[in-house]
Amino acid sequence: MKQLLKTNKITLTVVIAMISFLLFSCKKQEKVFPDPPHIIKLEIRGSTVNDTLQFVKSGKVIAESGKSEGEFGMNLLLTLDEPEAEIQIRKKGQTDILATRKIVADKFEQVIRCYYNGEKAYDETILLKFKGYSGSSTLQVLMDGRVICEGGNSVYYSPSEVNIGFEPNQKHQIQIRNKATNAILLTKEISGGEAIQNLRFYFDGFKVHESINFPKPSNPANILFTAKFTSALDVYNGPIDIVFFSGISTTKLYEHTATNIRIEIPTDGSFSQAIELPPAEKGITYSYKLVKRGTLNDLPYILTNELMPIKPESSYRIVDFRAGYTLMADIMDRKNIRTSGITKGTSFSVIETDIKFFFDN
Repeated sequence: MKQLLKTNKITLTVVIAMISFLLFSCKKQEKVFPDPPHIIKLEIRGSTVNDTLQFVKSGKVIAESGKSEGEFGMNLLLTLDEPEAEIQIRKKGQTDILATRKIVADKFEQVIRCYYNGEKAYDETILLKFKGYSGSSTLQVLMDGRVICEGGNSVYYSPSEVNIGFEPNQKHQIQIRNKATNAILLTKEISGGEAIQNLRFYFDGFKVHESINFPKPSNPANILFTAKFTSALDVYNGPIDIVFFSGISTTKLYEHTATNIRIEIPTDGSFSQAIELPPAEKGITYSYKLVKRGTLNDLPYILTNELMPIKPESSYRIVDFRAGYTLMADIMDRKNIRTSGITKGTSFSVIETDIKFFFDN
């Protein structure tokens, strides 16, 4: 009996040892069949300046931008053997890496972006649009100290829009500078997120305004009018008034009849007191004329040495009447000389800029 118990005990010990060995072996053994590679659909989007970009995975080029300037986009299928992989971005023909992007195996559709500005590759870009007016002053728009836009002297800003790249959580400093004096007139920061952003501004000769409170006419049938004036002519002999006229729309402006509406234009470059014009009768048009202060028709210029005759249409401007509108007019002048022909003589033109235009969508 003792011998039987001893034999059973040995047998049980052997069985336990074998089970332990098998369990340990199962934990250590490798899979008979490895996991199959993952297939992902990769979309590549971006833009480049001056260089064709290559996208490299594991030392092999998997895609090219296809052109050296402008936007690009492509779609491709990739296989991944590992949980994640790195995509390197470089300029074609070079080995230096501009940027890297990560892709993962457990997500089928993925997008990577690269916006290369000729110096640096970014994750994100926005389109910054410029809409500004600065009269006779030339202003520059700077980003992080670099000029990206310029305009003025009655010229719209160029370029009218630029793409700006951003890294995650990055901000750029935007400044507006007077080109003649280098004075910084405005400083602000912009960040990514909003794909299209606007920089709207008006320089009144003293400061830059990013927004203006435009008063509305008290009667929605009227138009509200206010103006400022700056002369670039050496024969200017102000100060001036603006006198309003009305007449049949098919006649010459200088044939219109003066109304009793007159406003004095400040000499300090500020805007005048606002007035309202009621709707004109059918077929009748409003116009205005720049005149020497207190007169009805005298031009605010020294004409002694000018080529005669002085054209009768000088210093007139038609009013673009829009009910309920506020016309905030920044006015300049220009002299025109014709030395021969039937139009021989001198005329003075009114250059009107509607400031509200730069703040309307």
